[in-house]
Amino acid sequence: MIRCGSETGTARSCLSRLVETLRTSPLDFRFAPFFMQSEVSADWRFFGNFDGTSFPFNIETNDPRVIGRLTAAISRNTQRADYGATLQLTNDDARLF
Repeated sequence: MIRCGSETGTARSCLSRLVETLRTSPLDFRFAPFFMQSEVSADWRFFGNFDGTSFPFNIETNDPRVIGRLTAAISRNTQRADYGATLQLTNDDARLF
C-alpha cells in the first residue's frame, strides 16, 4: 500500500516525490518515529508529513530496496538543522507564559 500526498500516480512516482520532499523539507516531528516494522510480518510501515509542506505519506512494504531507501532518507532528514524547528518555537513560546 502506497499513499503519498494528495495526487495519484504510480508507486515509483510516489516514492520519487517522497524522497525528493525528504531531501528538501523537514519532517514534522509530531509523526516520529516515521517508520516501524510489523510484529507479525516482514512488512515495514512508513508514515508522516512535513513541517510547512503538506505531503502526507503512508507506505507499507516488504521490498528491501524501498525499505533501505526510505529509512536512509528519513534518517538524513531528521539530522537536518531545521528538523524540529517547530518544537523549538513551541518551547520558546511556552517560556513566555
